[in-house]
Amino acid sequence: MAADLTVTAETLKPARRRRAVFGLSWRILGLVVVAVMTAEVLIFLPSIARFRVVYLEQLIESGTLAALALDATPDNMVTEQVKRSLLDNARVDAVVLVEPNKPKRALMNIDPRPSMPGYNLKEQGFFSLIWDALEAMAHDGQRYIRVGGESMRLPKAMVWIVADEWPMRIAMYGYAGRILALSILIALFTAALLYLGLRWLVILPLQDLSSAMTAFRHAPEEAGGERAPTRRNDEIGVVDREFQNLQRELRASLRQK
Repeated sequence: MAADLTVTAETLKPARRRRAVFGLSWRILGLVVVAVMTAEVLIFLPSIARFRVVYLEQLIESGTLAALALDATPDNMVTEQVKRSLLDNARVDAVVLVEPNKPKRALMNIDPRPSMPGYNLKEQGFFSLIWDALEAMAHDGQRYIRVGGESMRLPKAMVWIVADEWPMRIAMYGYAGRILALSILIALFTAALLYLGLRWLVILPLQDLSSAMTAFRHAPEEAGGERAPTRRNDEIGVVDREFQNLQRELRASLRQK
């Protein structure tokens, strides 16, 4: 007898690979982590900008002290060795102190150049500070910057400094790393708490209801799978009670047949 060579269309279809199935609880967990990390980023941007401003303000203060040391010298002049020592202690390469009705005082290891990026802390706004902080972190290598601002010791004076941006950038990297580690811990802790709470309040009741629906679909006439009435008054409780009412009505209809 000839072999049956009939091949159905279903047998010709390639076997589909099973995709990884992520349940509702895992999706909620991922959503919570993304939401918390997004909030942390929105908090991080102003904080890194503030860190940079405070760092530069400290350089302005130390540069002001170095420039005021000229008042204790005759003719506002110091030796090359003293100048280098003052600037090294101030962590700047040049400082110019402009005070109303007084001669300009300056200490310079490096002359300010127009090619150096310049920042006036008195004139920068919120978004420009954030952009400058991100731009500083994105830059690589040594770069000298000119920064102007006011000193707490001389509120009416304008202080300009020239400093290497690299040490500040290293400090910003360290600060960003600490913020990132803290953000990850907060995100995981928050996500774990919400995951456990949602699993207890939502996921487990939905799993029980899903199992009851599946069992009822396979054996609608059997009454052994009835569950105790739920005491919940929320949306899940309403769905559970309505499903139990539907089960009883369908079983009653099936028995009548």
